[in-house]
Amino acid sequence: MAGEVARREEAHNFYRAANRGWHDRARVPPDASACSPYHDMRRRTLSHLRQLLDSLPVQPASTGIGKLRSFWSAAHDEAAIDAAGLSPLAPLLAACELFATDRAAALGRLHGAFGVCAFFSLSVAKDAHADVLRLRLQPAGLTLLSSTPYLHAEHGATRLAYVEAVGAALSLLGLGGEEAQAGGAAVLRIETALAAAERTAWRRAAPSGVWQLCCRRPAAPHTRRRATLPAAAGGVFTLAELSARFPGLDWRRYLALCGAPSTEAVVLVESCAALAAACRLMQADGGALRYYLLWCAVCATAEHLPAQLAELHFSLLGRTLAGQRRQPARWECAVRWAEEAMGALLGELYVQRHLSSSTLSCAHALVGRILQEQELLLRRVPWLEEGTRRRALVKLGQLRVEVGMWQSGADYAALDVRAADHLGNVLRARAWSHARRMRMVGRRAAVWCCADLVPTTVNAAYYAQINTVVIPAAMLQPPLLDPSAEDVYNLAGLGTVVGHEITHAFDGDGRRYDEHGCVSDWWTAADAAEFERRLVDVVDQSSSYAIHGQLLDGNLVADEVLADFGGVKLAFAALRAAGGEQRAASFPRPARRFLQPIVDLIARYSGVQSGVSVEQQFFLAYARQCREEPSPKKMWDRINVDSHGPSEFRVNAPLANMPAFYHAFGIQPGNGMWRHPNSRFDVW
Repeated sequence: MAGEVARREEAHNFYRAANRGWHDRARVPPDASACSPYHDMRRRTLSHLRQLLDSLPVQPASTGIGKLRSFWSAAHDEAAIDAAGLSPLAPLLAACELFATDRAAALGRLHGAFGVCAFFSLSVAKDAHADVLRLRLQPAGLTLLSSTPYLHAEHGATRLAYVEAVGAALSLLGLGGEEAQAGGAAVLRIETALAAAERTAWRRAAPSGVWQLCCRRPAAPHTRRRATLPAAAGGVFTLAELSARFPGLDWRRYLALCGAPSTEAVVLVESCAALAAACRLMQADGGALRYYLLWCAVCATAEHLPAQLAELHFSLLGRTLAGQRRQPARWECAVRWAEEAMGALLGELYVQRHLSSSTLSCAHALVGRILQEQELLLRRVPWLEEGTRRRALVKLGQLRVEVGMWQSGADYAALDVRAADHLGNVLRARAWSHARRMRMVGRRAAVWCCADLVPTTVNAAYYAQINTVVIPAAMLQPPLLDPSAEDVYNLAGLGTVVGHEITHAFDGDGRRYDEHGCVSDWWTAADAAEFERRLVDVVDQSSSYAIHGQLLDGNLVADEVLADFGGVKLAFAALRAAGGEQRAASFPRPARRFLQPIVDLIARYSGVQSGVSVEQQFFLAYARQCREEPSPKKMWDRINVDSHGPSEFRVNAPLANMPAFYHAFGIQPGNGMWRHPNSRFDVW
């Protein structure tokens, strides 16, 4: 009886049928919050980077290689770090103490010189209506990463642990026991107020302009469709307007101390509500603000300090928030720090050693095929009027895809790296990066392309502000891409990733940007209304999915579901264009070991008893590359906070709307994967 039940469960859940054996064996590593093919790719990349850094040749300390070698050595010198104690924190603590008498100077130093994002952060972003980079003020200052742990009742234990961690850190800075615990409670109150403002400010209607394969967004209220609150929206302000709207800080002086160009008279504010809340808090009780700033300084540097503070920091963010059981190895942390400090140079070295010309050529050819299928799709969409169709094709024609490596413009000549001064190196790298951003203000946006990705990043992104997709070199490896594999393997892997990012150019937010990356209403009224109607179908269907007994928020995941659907649809269309659906084939050698064992499971309801068609291989390979075994805390995050949703949803939701999937596996009414044709969504 149990066996019959198991077979029925497999027949009703394609993701589970394709990955059941793997999930039964999967164990989350103690230093991670999940295991998946993407985590495996990251670990492989880290190992390659470690080998690169260990084998750096001896060069003068003034060269890029010499600086990278010194940074790597200092990051491993735990004896020097322990011997220095908390003394490297002195400049940061002095800036915190300065806040009581000079807010502008204190925040200018914390934000500009030390990379401590208290209250808000200062960065650069493209102007929504012109090809120029502007100063941007963003919500920041939340240690627990999102508003959810501060505001949800079920996170009470997390908040208690947070207060204890802050109190322990303040004690290490010399505060007495009672004062330190009071400081912990004060910090929680301040960050809760910031979280409430940030939560209010976030609405899907406000385009953010950046979509990543594994990015996060704050959870939105569960409404059937999005709505915007004018008070929560962002805006563009002159310095005079900024000072009038957000009193409590000498903005002109603050920006000057941050190194912003004196000629720049316009500032972008991402969330007026969040910035207003931050300014109100800055004028509140001075003692509480002191505790908050001290904690921000510690939190921004703890992993670079002696073991006691580093462990305290990990216990909060790693164990409590992410469910990790132990810290990653020191060398893994050091690799990450080197990426953050000198990622462009390290990425260049990685590409030289680990990205072959055949792999790059294979990737470029695959990208070209996906772009061609997107063009055909736009030409064939029956509900688009010709005016909108022409503009969509123009946007696609000007969309750039950066593959492997791109021109970063990074010049490390001014970066000061010293032996046996790890925290100093980290802080100087942050200051160097901040100064570089400030120098970009007023220049064309293209010079700041993909600033938050480096070639060694295991992720991909679409940047609407410059109409560009970025596929880093570290993504060009199995299971996503293997030049020696059959076509179906690479299309189900990297092909779906490329299609996912291209689809973001035409999703609910991406469609608001034109071919130049400017916010523009280039749709006819009828087409805009029809798109929104179809997107409501995506929201409604997504809201019907329950993972671990909890319904998903369709508003939160709608654009990512649409991108997943588009990615699979485009990659499968490229497979068909090559005649892949007309023949059966053995599995490609790299895929055979993980696809063949699950054929028997699928055959129970597909009717396929011998041989597997290329169509079936495609869907099976896609289901496998999406699989993930998360920790319980990470699963909660996937369901409630992550705009992508859990892996099971990312496989089953797109496929349940694809007629080709029904044909490939003989899905019939009564199967769990079955949806009536009238209830399937099809935006593009």
